[in-house]
Amino acid sequence: MKLHNVIQGSEQWLALRAGFFTASDAPAMMGVSPYATRADLLRRKHTGIVEEVDEATQRRFDAGHQTEAAFRPIAEEILDGEDLAAVTGSIEIDGMQLLASFDGLTFDRSTGYEHKLFNASLARTIEADGEPGPAYYWQMEHQLLVSGAQRILFVTSDGSRDCMAHCFYESKPERRAKLIAGWKQFAEDLAAYEPEPAPAAQAVGRTPDNLPALHIEIRGEVRASNLVSFHEHAMSVLGSINRTLTTDQQFADAEKAVKWCERVERDLDFAKKQALSQTASIEQLFRTIDDVKAETRTVRLELFNLVKARKEAIREEIVADGIKRLRDHVQKLNTSLGRQLLPTIPADFGGAIKGKKTIQSMRDAVDQVLADAKLLASDFGARIAQNLRTIDQHQDLAHLFPDQATLVLKMPEDLQAVVANRVAEHQRKEAERLEAERERIRREEQERADREARERQAAADAEVERQAKAAIAAAATPAPAVVAQPQPSTPVVAQKPAVVSDNAARIKLGQINDRLAPLSITADGLAELGFEPVATERASKLYRETDFQAICAAIVERVRMAAALQAA
Repeated sequence: MKLHNVIQGSEQWLALRAGFFTASDAPAMMGVSPYATRADLLRRKHTGIVEEVDEATQRRFDAGHQTEAAFRPIAEEILDGEDLAAVTGSIEIDGMQLLASFDGLTFDRSTGYEHKLFNASLARTIEADGEPGPAYYWQMEHQLLVSGAQRILFVTSDGSRDCMAHCFYESKPERRAKLIAGWKQFAEDLAAYEPEPAPAAQAVGRTPDNLPALHIEIRGEVRASNLVSFHEHAMSVLGSINRTLTTDQQFADAEKAVKWCERVERDLDFAKKQALSQTASIEQLFRTIDDVKAETRTVRLELFNLVKARKEAIREEIVADGIKRLRDHVQKLNTSLGRQLLPTIPADFGGAIKGKKTIQSMRDAVDQVLADAKLLASDFGARIAQNLRTIDQHQDLAHLFPDQATLVLKMPEDLQAVVANRVAEHQRKEAERLEAERERIRREEQERADREARERQAAADAEVERQAKAAIAAAATPAPAVVAQPQPSTPVVAQKPAVVSDNAARIKLGQINDRLAPLSITADGLAELGFEPVATERASKLYRETDFQAICAAIVERVRMAAALQAA
């Protein structure tokens, strides 16, 4: 906070305030001040013209300053002896210059002091709610924003302990956000402000020019009258009455003219009756009187209906203008968002003008409703923009947010929780899907490997079977005569093929028999052929898988030799 070396209430202080948005104006800006409307504040900030303070108001100001000073020592006691100094300071927020004047501020700037002349109703509000109403707390919210203080000691008193009420006010985040948004909207409205004509004093209707008194003297005939001049003047006056109604003054004049016409009609009826009392029938007199009376009645009814219709039309125009300006503001926000996302903004313009009698009061009421609606719309706009940024962080997961138009209206922290839950659930499902896909691939690979292994085994078995059949067929073929007879006592042993490198694979004796079926091979038989088991697994003898081809070859050779011996 930047401090300004000015005395509160001085000319320098007043000049300084003109260039800032001040704490004391915050209630009017928010539309809750009992002393000025938001429209009044806009006009004052635009023109720089400040209304002169009358004597009664000045006396009230003086009394407030006196009681404030008188209560200051008591306030310092409430603050445990902390000294309070009256200061004026300012800050800049988002390009806006904000100013606050303090009845007192502690030297560490942690606590402020705000005093108001004693008000019984205000005291009851403090005791009931623990804080003053919005006409006061917006000023303190502004003061806390400018100073950075933690709290404000708010007091209403007559300067003594006997007649006082107090409380401590601390900033509320939602109010601070609304205050800043309110000043931003006010700054926009001020930049685009086009002042209405200065409000005139309360309109007081003027009646048309009075008609000359109608003088009639009859003695069996019209002896004397100003009938002709009366008729001409009356028609001239009635014809000059304004029927175009746009301002409060014109409406007041028209309403006054309606009452005047009623009086003229009554006066003419009286004159007619007076004449009738003097004679039975004076055709010209009565025709003239009836003519003026009929015209007067026509003007009266026309004005009455015109006033009623035009007033209703103006009310509708003022309401329609408020609706249009709000619609334009909402469209501007939607354009900045790049899509139509703002919800319908409630604004009861019609209700605002109920009971309002003057055009200016209706305009002021509509302006205040419009300002509140703009603040609400801007708040939604800021919230939606923040929420869109949160959602846009997951652009690759846009399908998770089909209800985006609804989601962006949530409070940012609520939306973040929704987004986090949906992303986490998506990631969980995606992880499950990927794991299922990997398991499918593993299963297919295993099935393929098993199938290929079976195919290789089937091919190997077929080859063994083919070789065995070939060996049997060869054995059944007669062998050529043998010249030298082998000795029966000498065992015939098949020559063992060259040793094949061991690949550590093992084959059971039962598996060998399965492959050679219907032949049956025993461990002793294999031993005769020169093949010893390399290991034993329970009851099973294990042989080298790489020796299988050699075993088959040895068996074939044994069969061939047996056939040769048989043939001999």
